[in-house]
Amino acid sequence: MSPNQFGFPDDGSGPPRSDGPANAPSQPVDSTAAGAPPPFNAAAQPSTGPVTPGAPPMATGPSQPEHSPGFAPPAGYGSPALSSTQGYPGAYPGATVGSDGSALAAPPPGGGNVLVDVDDPRPPSYGKRIVAILLILVLAFALVVGGVRVWRSFSTSEEPTDPATGSTEATHPAVTPAPTAEPGQEVSIPPVAQPQPSSREYTMPDRTPTSLTPSTLPGITTPPAGPSGLGRYVDQNVDWVACSIYNTPGECATVLAPVDYSLPDDRALTLSLYRKQATASPKLGTIFVNPGGPGAAGRATGAYFDQKGLEAYDIIGWDPRGTGESTPVQCPATTEVDDLFTLDNSPDNDAERDALVNAWRQYGLGCAEMSGDLMEHVSTQDTVEDLDLMRQIVGDAQLNYFGYSYGTFIGAVYAQTYPGLVGRMGLDAAVNVTDDDSITQASGFENSFNDFASYCVRQMYCGLGDTADEVRDTVTTYLTTLDETPVRVGERILTSAVAVNGIAWYLYGDESDWQNLMIVLENALGGYGQDLIDAHDMLWERSPNGVYGQSFAGFNVIGCLDGVDAGVEGAMEQWRIDSIRSPIFSQFMGPGVMCATWPVLADPNAYDDITATGSAPILVIGGEGDSATPYTYAVWMAEQLASGVLITYAGAGHGTYGGKSTCVDSAVQRYFSDGVIPPDGLYCPV
Repeated sequence: MSPNQFGFPDDGSGPPRSDGPANAPSQPVDSTAAGAPPPFNAAAQPSTGPVTPGAPPMATGPSQPEHSPGFAPPAGYGSPALSSTQGYPGAYPGATVGSDGSALAAPPPGGGNVLVDVDDPRPPSYGKRIVAILLILVLAFALVVGGVRVWRSFSTSEEPTDPATGSTEATHPAVTPAPTAEPGQEVSIPPVAQPQPSSREYTMPDRTPTSLTPSTLPGITTPPAGPSGLGRYVDQNVDWVACSIYNTPGECATVLAPVDYSLPDDRALTLSLYRKQATASPKLGTIFVNPGGPGAAGRATGAYFDQKGLEAYDIIGWDPRGTGESTPVQCPATTEVDDLFTLDNSPDNDAERDALVNAWRQYGLGCAEMSGDLMEHVSTQDTVEDLDLMRQIVGDAQLNYFGYSYGTFIGAVYAQTYPGLVGRMGLDAAVNVTDDDSITQASGFENSFNDFASYCVRQMYCGLGDTADEVRDTVTTYLTTLDETPVRVGERILTSAVAVNGIAWYLYGDESDWQNLMIVLENALGGYGQDLIDAHDMLWERSPNGVYGQSFAGFNVIGCLDGVDAGVEGAMEQWRIDSIRSPIFSQFMGPGVMCATWPVLADPNAYDDITATGSAPILVIGGEGDSATPYTYAVWMAEQLASGVLITYAGAGHGTYGGKSTCVDSAVQRYFSDGVIPPDGLYCPV
């Protein structure tokens, strides 16, 4: 996938502003100016188009509804290899949370990050202010995960066992199959292509493993007290204390888990959890929730997750290992990352390619120096072992779980590893768990942009063209011009990579965000590119002082540990093919060289053939208009999982459950609370 899940500022103040003049129009990069970076292309010429004086109308960015999913995974996460095309992040909109569990900053009223014009001299937008859109972190250089570690060092039993701590919860209601649709339900599965095995060999030819020192990151500690072995982790004391995230009261706690499950008596790391307690009885257990990523912190997901219809469950969101407050991995996070986006991400020659590859190589080595050997122990399989440990700690005989985007991969791998321990499971905005790497995340964004183009020309005024093809041509020409001649916006450089990131930010939502995207693109064509930079910063969680969020590091480190690759040449070759299929997003997202020279090897035999045979029914939810995780992935996952049950939402946006569709919400709630399985292929209209 791409470099990261969507990282967004959590201070509610909107995207960071340039350090330069607020109304400064975009200017071609001047390579002779003091401190200015060299131009991307020696043949770059200044823009000749006139720039309208003053600032244009301002668009609002996608905002986060109170219970919408956030982060999204890299396109094709779970496939045999890293995608050859850079992708985007995808995860639940998490709050910035202090070590005591309190929110360091609350979201604006209504939830979400809104591009507000507080203290901004620009006149108000002439477009409708949108403050109700699904905001999601999605994956930045399209990583497609390959390989599941088959070791099961924590628990070897696949049958439900009495947890060591005992359980007072009521037994789940018996599962009630629904072989046919009930009155008012529609069953229909839109046709998609059948997955075809990839013929490419993913041997990681350009990775050179680096010697890693034992990590001393905050949270690394000694194992809990008790006899040697894994039992001491199950028996550890957990101190839940009152806390609040985004003004949602709950309880926070930390637990310890082995850094390396094969060496439980060596070192431990710290996991941070947030819990909302059940409000109905008898209690049915705990639902663990995950927003996606990889790299997204998940405690805020517990706070945002809609408990309506699920009142008999505790809801726990946790920061997966390596993220947030759970012993997070560390990587370069300031100018080094800005430089990655300032480089030409769609290289036209060997020099540009080599510069991009070398920049990512240096970034990976920086991660190795800062994170040490923790980089080898933050895989999805490690997180699955943590999830089963937490299940036992809370006293549940089986795991109840709901995951969005990359979180669907965590759920699928858990079900593959421990099929007999699956209780109720829902996987929303499914990623790719097949061996087919022909459909990338970029193709999902391309389809969403095509829908946007058609939407634009249906409006009273579309300044991008009179037909959908003209809209596409206008935007393609603009991005091509930026590729050849990046422009300076205040103290920042607007490149084609930054611009396409900004466009993608708006496509994570549905039509309620598209009016704003129209404004942003019209402003950019008029010489005002600040809005695209703002959206890019929201996507990658870049703060006003130039520091990228920790989720950027988590996305890259976890993604590269999970996914194998075909090396630099393989990525370049596949990028050329993908750019024909997706001429905007594949082309300008660039080749997926992020992990090609990563200093840590992935397990080439991991995550193969995920079927979860023997598992209880698993709900798989896909949106036909999902940009970050194409709908095809959901169909494929539901078919490949032996007990998969597909639910289709006809609308757009990344992730569905939690207030977007009463049809989807009802099906999920009835399954978790009453054991009623919806008919396979349940179709939920907008």
